[in-house]
Amino acid sequence: MNKNETTGMVFNIERYRIHDGTGIRTALFLKGCNLVCPWCCNPESQHGTGEVAIHKNLCRECGSCIGVCPQKAISPSVRGNVIDRQACILCGACKEKCTYGAIEIYGEQKTVSEVMEPLTKDMAFFMRSQGGVTVSGGEPTLQADFVNAVMRECKNECLYTALETCGLATWENMWKCCEYCDEILFDIKTLIPQQFAEIVAGGIDMKANALEMVKNNVRELCRLGKKVVFRCVIIPGFNDNAEHIARVVAFAKENGVKQIDLLPFHQYGKHKYASLGMDYRYRDEQAIKDEEVEGFVRQIEENGILCTIGG
Repeated sequence: MNKNETTGMVFNIERYRIHDGTGIRTALFLKGCNLVCPWCCNPESQHGTGEVAIHKNLCRECGSCIGVCPQKAISPSVRGNVIDRQACILCGACKEKCTYGAIEIYGEQKTVSEVMEPLTKDMAFFMRSQGGVTVSGGEPTLQADFVNAVMRECKNECLYTALETCGLATWENMWKCCEYCDEILFDIKTLIPQQFAEIVAGGIDMKANALEMVKNNVRELCRLGKKVVFRCVIIPGFNDNAEHIARVVAFAKENGVKQIDLLPFHQYGKHKYASLGMDYRYRDEQAIKDEEVEGFVRQIEENGILCTIGG
């Protein structure tokens, strides 16, 4: 690793995706988020530092990881092996020792050149499908310098680039991430200030102005002619109502946004919470009914805005 090269905290690079932008895509996932959405399907993305996970469904409780840990941070329990996360130094010895693939480390500092190698592997697929690279998180704007450098290199390779963001960033950091970006996927959780404040990490000052910061970033990017797509996760009891959709539609029309993607609630990330020792508040929540989602689609399309399900 070149110590003078810009680095970012990466937790995954996923190839052959057909979501989060057009065509076949490779997604770069960065760690760290300034929101604390309790329904998040990627809890491993929330903290900005590395984390170790034990997947209970794969663990055979053989004890090999316990013996190899230099910090004595792993111990047996009636619920399976558990990790003292304060003592863990993320050395990776337990992961190397585990023959069942039950231990995973999320988060690694990588340079721009290190991520560009996998990001450019599928150029032929990108060209044929009008695909490219999507930078996601976590919240990418928290690593704005790294994102800017990656996006610039992608442009040098003539790749179509997309950024997935909640928009909660200073304009300086937002523009760094969007300067070389072709498409911005804005996650619109809610347009009610008090409700948005509930899912914002940080102090009271940050919460008070958070939604207005997001909206201002949307307005400015649209004013500059950037392609903006709204993405709306539909969460039971939080925003699964026609009033929310009406607010999103009005904001889209106000700024010339021509596409809204609906992302219905699911529990695909449920097992990750247990592996990280985190509580999952939505474990008993039911999926949104198809007819409800279809009603939201009609509501959006009746206003002349393209709507997709699943992004």
